[in-house]
Amino acid sequence: MMRNVRKVTIGLVSLMVMVALASHYYTPTDMDPNLRIVDPNVNEVTTVSRAINQPSHEQDSMNESSLRPIVEQLTSDFMNTLKQNANSDFIVENIHNKEDLYEAFEPIAERDAVKPYIDFFFHEEDGHLYIVPTELPPWFNPNHDFDLTVKSPQSFFITQHTSNELYGDYSIEIWFTNKAGSWKIEEIVHK
Repeated sequence: MMRNVRKVTIGLVSLMVMVALASHYYTPTDMDPNLRIVDPNVNEVTTVSRAINQPSHEQDSMNESSLRPIVEQLTSDFMNTLKQNANSDFIVENIHNKEDLYEAFEPIAERDAVKPYIDFFFHEEDGHLYIVPTELPPWFNPNHDFDLTVKSPQSFFITQHTSNELYGDYSIEIWFTNKAGSWKIEEIVHK
């Protein structure tokens, strides 16, 4: 009987030690951050670039100072693409239809984000693309403060509350996503 109690005690102590050690166990990728893992159920190789329990350096580097150039470049490119040169009859000079205009916006913004602007400011008639003579929409002003919120390493948005003489006070929210290594405007919300 004494031997059985001793075996049970040794077994319980061993189990507690194993549980304690398991809480400090490192996965193979923690030891070698460039370890290649092959899943036999998947026909691809995954390279693990960081340890599982370590914070992402991508997330750390996504702050206003690192993302501001992206915001300023894409919002500027968006507005510059929206402002098309037209002749005295309002026929756009270098783009001949809406599809060509969508292609001009392709590196800047997702099609769904730009569609309301193209539909409002342009129309096709008699084989020409016409610009509607009106004011530009309320837009992001890089000289005014804005709030930046990071949602993931591939997504963030900015919110800006500002005003101008034409529109008065307004807010604009612009979502940015990184797809295939390129940042784009995904959505624009005017408030």
